[in-house]
Amino acid sequence: MRPKTIALVGVLTIPWALPCLAENWPGFRGPVGQGISREKNLPVTWSLGENLAWRVQVPGIGWSSPIVWEDRVFVTSTTPDGTSCHVVCIDVAQGKLVWDKEVFRQVAGRKMAENSHATPTPVTDGKLVYAAFSGGRIVAVDFNGSVVWNWRDDQFVSKHGLAVSPILYRDTLIMPFDGNAAADIDNIGYLTAWDGAFIAALDRRTAQEKWRAKRGLSRQAHVTPMVAEVNGRPQLISGAGDVVQGFNPDSGQRLWTVRSPGEGVVPSIVCGQDLVFTSSGYGAPTIRAIRPGGHDDVTSTHIAWESRDNVPIVPEVFIVARECWRS
Repeated sequence: MRPKTIALVGVLTIPWALPCLAENWPGFRGPVGQGISREKNLPVTWSLGENLAWRVQVPGIGWSSPIVWEDRVFVTSTTPDGTSCHVVCIDVAQGKLVWDKEVFRQVAGRKMAENSHATPTPVTDGKLVYAAFSGGRIVAVDFNGSVVWNWRDDQFVSKHGLAVSPILYRDTLIMPFDGNAAADIDNIGYLTAWDGAFIAALDRRTAQEKWRAKRGLSRQAHVTPMVAEVNGRPQLISGAGDVVQGFNPDSGQRLWTVRSPGEGVVPSIVCGQDLVFTSSGYGAPTIRAIRPGGHDDVTSTHIAWESRDNVPIVPEVFIVARECWRS
């Protein structure tokens, strides 16, 4: 019999009362997707006995990061076998479990032992919480835990499992699916570039598919995208294995591609000072600074610089910039 696994969520104490917190943390890496917070005077050290307001046990297994909207914390988990998928709501002030809802059951697919079936971090617009799970299904629930819609694409297959997080852009939910060909799931073929990877854009109110963007040849990856302003216009910046690309977030049109050889890419993209910074994952780990823009393949003209020293393969990239683009 397998032991029951418990995930723990904790909140740090701060110098003022919890209800006064102004900044929401609505998705992976915060409001702008870069791990940057505007809050000040936050503790820089913590432990079980220092600067910890509360901690709460969350049934199940999951690697998703908690998100925060006003007085609620949301996180996802699954049963150890990955079949029962849950969204969990916690009261931010007291750490009490508000509700734990099974949102659907799935036939758990393939994943690496280092991954979980609830790795994607959910995202919220303050009305609904959007959560993705390993089988490639996305669900929207309201703040009471009622399921509003669910969506699944049967084409997604991955030897590693799903680890990228969805993002919101205006009235659109955007989710990359950078897996590998079904025929290659059990052999070395997952290291081979294929043309089946795609990005799906759904109406966040109805789950109706608005567009589907194709990458062309690329390998599997787990890179959460972001929307940035490029030359005065919004642009979806999305990386996968072997490529970093720019898309029109309203239509899905692929605008440009920079070749960035590497497989199983995990670190998210960050931006600042008119550059996009990426890390290219396993095989040929390289940090690249890219000038976004242009048309088609701009590899030879739009790489500002690159470095192979101290390259992160799994940890996130972080930069300090005077101004970051806004979605």
